[in-house]
Amino acid sequence: MKIATCNVITYIDGTINSVTSFKDTKKGSKEAEELFETIISQDFPDTSKEDIEICKDNGVFESEQGDVQIFITHSE
Repeated sequence: MKIATCNVITYIDGTINSVTSFKDTKKGSKEAEELFETIISQDFPDTSKEDIEICKDNGVFESEQGDVQIFITHSE
C-alpha cells in the first residue's frame, strides 16, 4: 500500500532532523508550504519573503553555512 504525501524534511549536518507529512491534497500541500515557510522564517529570520518563495518553488532551502537543508517534497 502506498500513501501519497507532501513532506517537509529538515536535515542538519547531513542527518535527518525532522519529517512532517501531510496528505497530498490541495489542503495538505498548503499546510506543508506554510510549515516550510514558518521553519525558515523562525530559524533564519534574515531570509526575505522573496527568497523563501524562490526556495519553495525550487523545493529546497539551504542555510548560508550549508549545514541546514529544508526540503518540501511529494511522494507516493
